[in-house]
Amino acid sequence: MGPSVTGHEEPPICHSEEESYINKFTGIRAVSFDGDGTLWDFEKVMRHSLRQVLNELERINPRAASLLDIDKMIKVRERAAEELKGKTANLEEIRLQAFRETLKDIDKPNDILASHLNEVYLHHRFEDIELFEDVLPTLNALRSKYSLGLLSNGNSYPERCDLNGIFQFVVFSQNYGAAKPDSRLFEIALEKANCSKQELLHVGDSLENDVTGAINAGIRCVWLNRKQIKPNSGTMKEYVQDMNGYWETRFSKEGKIWGDSPSRTATYALGLFQEHGAKRILVPGVGYGRNAKPFSSAGFNVVGIEASETAFKLAKEYDPGSTFLHGSYLDIVPGNRPYDAVYCFNLLHLFRENERKLFIDKSWGELKKGGLIFFVVFSEKDPSFGKGREVEKNTFESKPGRPVHYFDKNDLQEHFQDFSIIENATMEDPENHGEEGAHSHVLRYIFARKNLNRI
Repeated sequence: MGPSVTGHEEPPICHSEEESYINKFTGIRAVSFDGDGTLWDFEKVMRHSLRQVLNELERINPRAASLLDIDKMIKVRERAAEELKGKTANLEEIRLQAFRETLKDIDKPNDILASHLNEVYLHHRFEDIELFEDVLPTLNALRSKYSLGLLSNGNSYPERCDLNGIFQFVVFSQNYGAAKPDSRLFEIALEKANCSKQELLHVGDSLENDVTGAINAGIRCVWLNRKQIKPNSGTMKEYVQDMNGYWETRFSKEGKIWGDSPSRTATYALGLFQEHGAKRILVPGVGYGRNAKPFSSAGFNVVGIEASETAFKLAKEYDPGSTFLHGSYLDIVPGNRPYDAVYCFNLLHLFRENERKLFIDKSWGELKKGGLIFFVVFSEKDPSFGKGREVEKNTFESKPGRPVHYFDKNDLQEHFQDFSIIENATMEDPENHGEEGAHSHVLRYIFARKNLNRI
């Protein structure tokens, strides 16, 4: 399979490569897979099946068939699903109703014909499914190590699509009156898999239904991005754009906001990276470069990524020894991969819970085996903790457009559960800027290694 998690590119994964990717998650006992779009091309088989329906209708009533096309039938199905919402979750009943309404729309109402067309559709919908070519090798490679399951909003039963005997548990939304991203579906999967949240990994193609659904349920996930969709789409896109707008405005007005002196954490991380032999450093959210320059000045090969255009231009002038890329960290694919270390200062806490986990997974993917991370965030001991509107647990918006999450030790450790943690502590960091003047923040940092037990 070819998953792209949090937007970083992975090579097409098939058989042993997929096994390797799954194995990067520690403590996993069961893996659940979405069906449509993940294991088979639903759009392809759905359109193929509707084509067979039109062929059958043309045989029976050419005039009626001439008034329809596949896109019209899809729109009627969407309308029927909306009308039946809350009344039935059975997809075969919804499809039957769609055929009834389709015939009514062309002034050819006929319930018997609608039932016949539904049977034709379902026959081809199930019998003509074509698995993506990497699916069977991947599942066969994984089944000896993990309990595998199907967790789907669809209705393609394994025995109908050459997957009989593969899955130890199957959960279909239509059988439970709830659909992904509803956490209840994931909780049912946990019960059927007989495992804890920490032991289940979900794989799916939908950012909303699979990724967001799993994360909200407290379950780790892999985004199988077959269509190479940008990761910051939908609600995430709006949030990231708002945050980027906030910082672009500040850098445009205030320039080098925090002056030229680097954070104490950068100086401390520099020593640790030197001690551990790191040479290639990635710095997401590099700003105007004040925390990248100590590394480049010490001879490190530094690549910094910055979303603000103003800060990006300032960084290139301020630190010519580093390489800077303009764009979102979740979108961009930097060169010199894999990296020896990632240094990230006061950026992770600006994201919401879902994006924080995606951000960390992105960083994991940029590191070489055994690579290092040094992340700095606001701690629960900072004087600003608790000020403003609480938008999520321990996340407060004290300044419009800039919510901040405050980490305690356990929270930060849980976020980096897939790393071997070396240090997790606090550090006071002085600043002198803006209306606040001279002040200090109580920051929390984590120094950790990419888990050596992973493949």
